[in-house]
Amino acid sequence: MRFIIFVLLLTAVASASNSKYSLDVYIESICGDCHRFVANELKFIALHPELLDYVDFNLHIFGKARITSRSPARFVCQFGEAGCTGDKALNCIYKHSTSFTNAVKVMECIYETGYASESSIRMCYDKFYQKSADAIQCFKSDEADQLMLEAGDNTPPLRWVPAFSDGGDIRFDTRNIVKEICGHIEGEKPAVCGTSQHTVGMDSEL
Repeated sequence: MRFIIFVLLLTAVASASNSKYSLDVYIESICGDCHRFVANELKFIALHPELLDYVDFNLHIFGKARITSRSPARFVCQFGEAGCTGDKALNCIYKHSTSFTNAVKVMECIYETGYASESSIRMCYDKFYQKSADAIQCFKSDEADQLMLEAGDNTPPLRWVPAFSDGGDIRFDTRNIVKEICGHIEGEKPAVCGTSQHTVGMDSEL
């Protein structure tokens, strides 16, 4: 009986030490700082996917847009209709990519292309030999509007993007996001947390 209790206690401790914490990240399209964030910080996380074992990473692609109608879904975006179209494309890409790494690859490509359309989504998926059908179907359907509504519902009023929050204040220095993740890891941390540089260059390939 004592052995069973001991095993249960060890299991509980291990579970607690490995529990994830929630991190909300806010970006939008047609945003140079968001492009740099995706191409540097998010790419760094994609290159070190072990970090995702410790965090529930919630990416909200809405930025400083506003919901003006829910049925039908209508939005006013910081950079006009092109900004709304870009947000919808990025939401569909993030939802329908097969992994976080693949999503970051394709999203960075869309930023580099400078516009969002069915053809640019297909081109960016083709660049990495990934299937684009689900993301394109999403982009062309009401699903894109629904993803925008969900992102809007989960995005607080922002004065700057990109931004992130761990449930407390909104923070805008996204260069420290990996440091933030590592700071929440209890016990032994991944080796990458001990490095001094938590970003990669925009020219680095995934």
